[in-house]
Amino acid sequence: MLLVYSATESPRLTYILHELLYRRIGVEYTSIHDFDQFVKHTGPKLNYSNVWCENSYQIIPTQLLFEKHTERQTVSVTDHPHWMKTIAVGHASSDHPFDIFSAAFYLLSRYEEYVFFEPDKHGRFNYTSSLAWQYQFLEIPLIDVWANQLRIQLNQQFPELNFANSIFQHISSIDVDFVYRYKGYGAAKQLMKWANALKQQRLQDATEQLKVFTGFSKDPYDSYAYIESVVMKTRAHLMYFFLTRNETNYDKNISHTSYDYKNAIAKLDADAQIGLHPSYHTREHTEWIAEEKQRLEKLCGRIIYHSRQHYLRLHLPETYEALELAGIRFDYSMMYADRCGFRASTCKPFQFFNLKTNKSAELQIHSPCVMDTTLRYAMELNPATAIRLIEKLMDTVHTYSGEFISIWHNSNLSSAEGWHSWRYVFQTMHNFAADKQ
Repeated sequence: MLLVYSATESPRLTYILHELLYRRIGVEYTSIHDFDQFVKHTGPKLNYSNVWCENSYQIIPTQLLFEKHTERQTVSVTDHPHWMKTIAVGHASSDHPFDIFSAAFYLLSRYEEYVFFEPDKHGRFNYTSSLAWQYQFLEIPLIDVWANQLRIQLNQQFPELNFANSIFQHISSIDVDFVYRYKGYGAAKQLMKWANALKQQRLQDATEQLKVFTGFSKDPYDSYAYIESVVMKTRAHLMYFFLTRNETNYDKNISHTSYDYKNAIAKLDADAQIGLHPSYHTREHTEWIAEEKQRLEKLCGRIIYHSRQHYLRLHLPETYEALELAGIRFDYSMMYADRCGFRASTCKPFQFFNLKTNKSAELQIHSPCVMDTTLRYAMELNPATAIRLIEKLMDTVHTYSGEFISIWHNSNLSSAEGWHSWRYVFQTMHNFAADKQ
C-alpha cells in the first residue's frame, strides 16, 4: 500500500491519482492530508507537496490540480532520456524534472481543447493545435510512458510495493454509415441512384445496382461475413457502431425502420457488440443523441451503452455531457480524424473529467489510434505504408499493455470506390494483433 500526501484535497488530484497510480501502475494507495501522520508512516509513501519528508518519494506540485477554473496555461515541453518528453505546467520538481500529475491531467482532461479551439472544416478540434502534434508525440501514449517510468522509480525506492499488470487488447470496431449501398432503399431512391449513375457515366455502378436489385449479386457493402471471419480467427473484440439517422447531407444511411436494416442488426448482434453512431449534427443538436439511442435500443431489444460520434465530431464538454445524459457509459470518439495516434496521449481507457464542472464523470473514454479513411484520404498512405504505421502503433500499444482500437467501415471493406486492396491491410492488422495476444 502506498500512502500519498497532499496539503489539501482536490477533485483534480483525486482523479489523476486514480488514473495514474491505480489504473496504469496498478498500485493500491491511500490519500491523506495530515502531514504529521504522513511523517510517522514507515511504509512506502509519496509526498505531493513543497515540504520535504525523509524516506518519501517527492513530487513538488504546480497549482494546476488545486485550481477550480480553466484558463490558458504556460506550458513547456522538453526531451528527456527517461521520461521521453516532459511537460511543465509551472515550475520543476525535485525527484522529477516536472510535475507528472499536473502534466498527465493537462493531457488526459484535454485541457487544451477547452482553452484554445480552432476548428477544422467539420467543427472539430484541429490536431495541428494540439501539443502532441506540435511537439511530435502524437504517435506516443506519453501518459503511459510516464506511468511506466514512475512505476520503475517507485519500485526502486520501495521494492515491497505490489503492482498489478494489465494486458494488451485489440478492439476491432466498424462504423456502419451505410448498412448497404443499394439494398434497403425505396423504389424512388433506387431509381434516382440508378439514373445518377447513368448520367455520370458510371455504367459499372448502374449495372451493379441492377444486379443487386434483381438478386443476382450481393450488395457490395455487405462485407459483414468477411469482417467476422477475419476478426473471429484472430480473437479480437468486434464492435459495430450503427448510424440511425438519414435526413441530412452527412447522414445517408437507409431508414432504421426498413426490413434490411432490422435484419442486419439481428444478424450482427449475435456475435458482436452493438453501439450507437450518433449522427453528424448531434454536435449542435445534442438532444438527438437520446432519440437515436432509443431507435437502436428498440431494434436490439436492450439498452445501448457504447457510442462513437459520426465524423468523430466531438466537442468538450457538451458532447460528453449529452452522452452521459442519454445513458451512454463508454465512448470511442477520442481520435483525430485527420491523423492516426493518441489524441489524449494514452492507449488505455480513462474516465472523463469535466473541466466545466471540475468533476470526474462516469463516462469511460476509449481511444482509437487508427482509422481507414485517415490512412487513405487524410494521410494519403498506400496500403504498404499504412501497414508499416499500423505495425508501429500496435507495437507501441503492446509495449504499454494498452488497447489497440481500430476504426474501419463496412463500406470500405468492399471493392467499391477503390478500396479493394485495403482488405489486405485489414487482415494483416488482425494477424499482427493475434501474434501479440
